[in-house]
Amino acid sequence: MKLRLVISFVFLCVSIFFSIDASAATSKWQTPYFAKSSCKVRVWTDATNYSKTAKTVDFTIEQNGKCGELRYQAHLSPIALYTYNAKFVRGSFKYKTPLKKLSLNLPEYKQRGYEAKVFVDLYSKNGKDLGFVESNKLNIKKR
Repeated sequence: MKLRLVISFVFLCVSIFFSIDASAATSKWQTPYFAKSSCKVRVWTDATNYSKTAKTVDFTIEQNGKCGELRYQAHLSPIALYTYNAKFVRGSFKYKTPLKKLSLNLPEYKQRGYEAKVFVDLYSKNGKDLGFVESNKLNIKKR
């Protein structure tokens, strides 16, 4: 009886672990261009493929603790499209941001689908430009 209970518990835990959205993606650790080489930052997004009914790209930004407090400005940028509307999300963080959202309700995505990335411009606490980091590539379907 105990063995059956233990096996059931392990099966449940494994099922929960693998049912977590496997399409979520975390970028590799990146060093912003003007930051110290020990400063590493990465971007997590809730998916890599966004259906035509998706409303937002949810993301977080995380650092390795060696960057100090960072200010950020993030936006969704279609790859290879040089003119586009960008809605920015701004804030600051010491380790990891809470979940943030970028709208997919933009003209570019209503006309056609695009590959895109979340670009994050980073600044030190006192406003010095540190460069940017980016998410993995995202596939966004036409709205």
